[in-house]
Amino acid sequence: EGVYLYDSTGKQYMDMTSQAVCTNMGYTLDESVKQAVMKQMSELPYAYPGLGMVEIRARLCSLLAEITPGDINGFLFPLGG
Repeated sequence: EGVYLYDSTGKQYMDMTSQAVCTNMGYTLDESVKQAVMKQMSELPYAYPGLGMVEIRARLCSLLAEITPGDINGFLFPLGG
């Protein structure tokens, strides 16, 4: 539920462990997010950023360029930190 996990006794824990390998979106996702993830997983689950540009990353770069100030011509998407 949200960013929380529960043990067998019902005790609530905030999940602070997934940031190293993914973006923690919580456990209660909107249906539109689930559909977008499933669509992407069926097309290309993962592509190492150093191997080139994939469509979804290019679209994100275009959207970010539209909303960020200044003349930005590149974006870096690190996996952590």
